Amino acid sequence: GSNGSLVAAGIATAPITFTRDPSYASWRGLGFNTASGTVNRLAYVTISYGGSCAALPSYPSSPRANLIARGNTCLDVTSCAFDNGVVNGLSIDVSTVQINSLYPSDSAAVLTALGSGTTFTGNATADIAAF
Repeated sequence: GSNGSLVAAGIATAPITFTRDPSYASWRGLGFNTASGTVNRLAYVTISYGGSCAALPSYPSSPRANLIARGNTCLDVTSCAFDNGVVNGLSIDVSTVQINSLYPSDSAAVLTALGSGTTFTGNATADIAAF
């Protein structure tokens, strides 16, 4: 493994999309399990059709989603869309993950931390799975 980070900084007129190959039904999604202090930034990003299996293979029991975050992950999220997740739109380990400088304690607090610009559409089980 590595302790790298992801900076996907789109803008309103030029968003970034992470999705499946059109010939496949779904893909793993994005998984974050990073060291303390490493910030992963997502701005104007759409993540869709993820969650076919565990995005973090070393944690196969984690809830499947377009994006899963656990460990001491720090996420800086602005105006993102989590759409058509095979299971969940977003899965967050609320005991350790920091979102926009907050440590949310449940799904409602995750939604508040994400802010009004982040949306969820068509996720099969839940928009946010807090574990």
